[in-house]
Amino acid sequence: MRWNRIRLVALLLVGIALVSAASTYFDVLAHKHTLRADLVRRTQWFGNGLQPQIEQQFVTGDKVDWAGLLKNLRQHPDEPSLTVLDAGGNVLASDGDTPAWDKQRGNLIRQTLAKGKEVGAFVHMPPVRAGSAGGQGADTSPRLWYEDVMPLHAGGRIAGAVLMTADAEYIHAD
Repeated sequence: MRWNRIRLVALLLVGIALVSAASTYFDVLAHKHTLRADLVRRTQWFGNGLQPQIEQQFVTGDKVDWAGLLKNLRQHPDEPSLTVLDAGGNVLASDGDTPAWDKQRGNLIRQTLAKGKEVGAFVHMPPVRAGSAGGQGADTSPRLWYEDVMPLHAGGRIAGAVLMTADAEYIHAD
């Protein structure tokens, strides 16, 4: 009789531990989903605010100081990094810390330039430390980044794209 009680208590404790662990696991998943959705929303909101100002530079057709423009538009270090590309996918200027170039980013840019629609994705890539030239001295551990490519229009055609890159490692580390 006593052995049955001990077994019952042990089974109850194991059951409670399993339910608690499962509940915690799903709470963490829900929290990460909320953080991802918030990062996507903030990046798109930031891009939608910049899009008209950058498009205006394509419309004027004059020589544009892209580096100066991006530095003025990206005023806070926690804002996504910006890269402006022409219709051929060539980089015109970039501001902020961005990860090394990869195949995924090229695919996002090609999709945006071909379809004229905004494309975003979470990707794992090594980061580039601030002040490193061409990725030298880059950290080789993979980190989570969110990349969003928004088309730029001039005269009813696609004139280029703006790539916004935000560090999402805090979601992964949480």
